[in-house]
Amino acid sequence: LCPSVLYTGALGMKNIFELDIPLWIVSTGIGIIGACYAIFGGLKAVAVSDCLNGIGLIVVGLWVPIAALQAVGGLSGLFSEPSFLKPMVTESDVFDDKTQSRSIGEPSVPWHVTLTGLMLQNLYYWSTNQLIVQRALAARSLAEGQKGVLFAASMKVVGFVMLCLPGILGMLIMKKGILVHGERLDITKADVVYPVLVRAVMPKWSLGFFAAVLLGSILSTFNSALNSAATLFGLEIYKI
Repeated sequence: LCPSVLYTGALGMKNIFELDIPLWIVSTGIGIIGACYAIFGGLKAVAVSDCLNGIGLIVVGLWVPIAALQAVGGLSGLFSEPSFLKPMVTESDVFDDKTQSRSIGEPSVPWHVTLTGLMLQNLYYWSTNQLIVQRALAARSLAEGQKGVLFAASMKVVGFVMLCLPGILGMLIMKKGILVHGERLDITKADVVYPVLVRAVMPKWSLGFFAAVLLGSILSTFNSALNSAATLFGLEIYKI
């Protein structure tokens, strides 16, 4: 989890601000900051910062798709391409990194996988993973832990608006050749859709706020992973 979080976070920061810095330097810097944060602050520091970062993530997470929707002409523009919104498909537009183009092919996650393997994977992650469980176990009381779990589940239900919809809108803007602030959306790789979309549709003055929220969410996940790994090592290996 830690390498993927550092990679995606560093990639987002690099593309949003168009930093002329090697990716490994950005990810290493974030990792060092996160490690110091987890070592000196512990789980309490992670929990307190998560509360603040959560508010910012909800605001920014909804702001990006709303701004992108305005660029495509609202909900009518989104539903003008219903093929992008079909959940149960065996073929779809798949981006090829080698040819830098899209063609009809098999999606990376077929719909029936969500009812079998993906469901089991999510059951494991949300119910047994130390990274998640430690937060519920650290609650003041059983009632507080239950409230936290229910709130997290409600956020998961609406999470597609923040996570999936921006990717669909980015593809729609690029395919239709819609100009955003007089420029075309240039996406060369699938994993840069979100940062490129943010840079295109968000006001310039808001990028600093977005960067702070993004960095906070990166550190939150990274610190939680470090803390859970330290807990497992200390209690399950070193103590024994």
